[in-house]
Amino acid sequence: MTYLEEIKGLRDEINKLNEEIIVKFAARVAAAEAIAKVKRQYGKPIRDAVRERAVLQSVRNQAVAHGLDPNGVEKAFQAIIDLCVEAEKRQ
Repeated sequence: MTYLEEIKGLRDEINKLNEEIIVKFAARVAAAEAIAKVKRQYGKPIRDAVRERAVLQSVRNQAVAHGLDPNGVEKAFQAIIDLCVEAEKRQ
């Protein structure tokens, strides 16, 4: 097997996982948009620092449990939170 043949299957798997991640991002943004409507109904702010810290701590713990770098996972989830906050602001 050549390098290109061997890596093609691995790259195909990454492409498939990327698509699955995008679907999950879309679902998470939709959930955040629904939350934004509830927050507005009750006069609550979009950002909730306590909740964000809890989410980030939870994903750090999950990262460690799965053998991943918790700092890298936290950075990724901070970006996801920011994406969702922006979506909430547009509601």
